[in-house]
Amino acid sequence: MLRPSFDEAVTTKAYDMIVQHIRDHWDDRHVIVEGLMAVQQCIDQKGGESDAKCLGVSGACDVVLDVMAANMQSEEIQFYGTQAFRFLATSSRNVLRFEAKRGLNQLTQSLVYYVAVPRVVREVLWALATLLGASEPSGLAFLEAMDGTLLVLKTLHRHTDNLDIQLHGCQSLLSMATRFKSRFREDAIASTGALMKGLLVRQSLPRSLVVVCLKCVTAIADKDSATGLFADGSWFRFVFITYIDDEIVVLEVVHLYILLCHIAPSVALTLSSGGGLDCLHEALVTYHNHRHEATVYELLRLVRHVFALSATHQDVVRVALSCQTTYKTHARLQIEVCCIVRLALPWTAGSLWTTQIEVLNQLMQLHQTDAILRRESQYTKTAVQAAVGLLG
Repeated sequence: MLRPSFDEAVTTKAYDMIVQHIRDHWDDRHVIVEGLMAVQQCIDQKGGESDAKCLGVSGACDVVLDVMAANMQSEEIQFYGTQAFRFLATSSRNVLRFEAKRGLNQLTQSLVYYVAVPRVVREVLWALATLLGASEPSGLAFLEAMDGTLLVLKTLHRHTDNLDIQLHGCQSLLSMATRFKSRFREDAIASTGALMKGLLVRQSLPRSLVVVCLKCVTAIADKDSATGLFADGSWFRFVFITYIDDEIVVLEVVHLYILLCHIAPSVALTLSSGGGLDCLHEALVTYHNHRHEATVYELLRLVRHVFALSATHQDVVRVALSCQTTYKTHARLQIEVCCIVRLALPWTAGSLWTTQIEVLNQLMQLHQTDAILRRESQYTKTAVQAAVGLLG
């Protein structure tokens, strides 16, 4: 039988023909690989999700899993099969098809069989991350029935220098932790946290991996795990300062820090006095100078949370007051500064407050229709007047 060409089928979107060609040449691995690549080519373009759905209707999900199961010893078929799986899984209908045909089992078997082959591991973890991100039942099954956390962690420890593998593996862990944190065993939480912290202190990580690691720490952090995660806060300070010019990373750091203030105040206070507030001061200066209003607002939210724990840092107060002057039209930011001022009054030098009442009067005049800001400004004005009177 002549080998078919998939080019015309891809061009004309003849999805049934692609699937049938693969089944008609079941014993020809070259044709199977070309067919799997054709599946990807159909989807890897504008409107790919719609193409993925149509391919699923034509039986592509079934044929991909069938050829992977029948050719476990073929590295090429596993490699291109998992790629096709990932592309097809961009359609929610296909995710259901993969669930019905136990696609998660196939991915797990391929991962175990080819755990020593980096390129296959990368593709399997990428497909796995895609499936777990789209399917709650698959995530729960992988976590509990297949001990998926341990499997992924072991795989990542085996391929420490492959950052693509680290990224997709961490994305898989993040999907499970986000949805099923309460079902994680203590040893899984500790091991996941150790892995994330170890990655975060490495040099020259891509932003995508840094963000996923921070999100994963945030997902597993609670009042029980916080002490262990932040027993040595040097990793956190390293990330904060190393990526201080990366706004996306800084916002993830801020989110984690605020969470810590809520779930483990004593840990957050220790972190703050151990250099966390110095990092926060540096970030405030950086983004205030760059006029990044939205990020300054988030940083000031963090300042308010930290000061509410009785942490102190006069330089942070000075920058917050500079932000108050710079961003007068940003009502929510001004509310945060009002809260910061009231929290800082008992321990801050009186010289900082000489113009504060005038500034607050200007804010109330500028925001006459904002009842919340006017109320906060009046509360703060009264507190400043009382403090200045006591200082006088």
